[in-house]
Amino acid sequence: MPAPPPGAVTADLKAKLTAATDAASGDVVLIANSDSVPSDTTQTWVWPWYPSAGQQVLGQSNEPALTGKDVWFSFTMPAQATISAPSPFGTDVSWRVCAPVTWTRVTGSTWYTFTQQPAFAKGRCVSGTTMPANGSQILSQVSAGDWHNAGQTQINGQPAVELTAAGQRIQPGSQPSASANGTLITVQLWVNSQTYLPIESDVVVTQPGHTPSRITSTSYTFLPATPANIAKVRPDLSGLTQVAAPQQ
Repeated sequence: MPAPPPGAVTADLKAKLTAATDAASGDVVLIANSDSVPSDTTQTWVWPWYPSAGQQVLGQSNEPALTGKDVWFSFTMPAQATISAPSPFGTDVSWRVCAPVTWTRVTGSTWYTFTQQPAFAKGRCVSGTTMPANGSQILSQVSAGDWHNAGQTQINGQPAVELTAAGQRIQPGSQPSASANGTLITVQLWVNSQTYLPIESDVVVTQPGHTPSRITSTSYTFLPATPANIAKVRPDLSGLTQVAAPQQ
């Protein structure tokens, strides 16, 4: 079936994206995020890819350049996922977990656990653990009309449809915006034109008089929820010594 032509994200394309996300809802996904410093690449395993409210989410993240520690996390998916507040440049593709998140950190031969609590003000979630965008967030952004179909292309050797959101805060009901000095942010999301699952997303900064610069890049790899793949999001603490968590 041919990919949709460039233009607005049509109802048909939204339906394909929704069906693909539903079909992969139980998958284990590897989300690799890098910025302008290659050594700062963070790899996060998450299961399931598209959690429903009340479902337990498990994950593992490795940030060798930043902490030298492997960390595992778990939380119960809240009833409403909250897109994180926009960055100073005017966009963000991560989201805020407005629910307690339990962390397990492994350092050498020891491990410890602690729980991070969200914060609310006047009934609104104002602080929580930041996670890379998953199926819930991408679908909410598409439904809100934040994306534009930029046409067909190839990326990472895969046929793809490119979706863009230029100068927008990536949250439902957002309006086009740019910083005071005219800086424009473009978020690009490529989905496979056959499976309609995400391949890669980039955040590009364009400043007046300067060449566009990519500041972050995120790739997605989907794996079936086999016991071996689920083991990637469960810490193996055998042979390790539990210690008290440091002061947070």
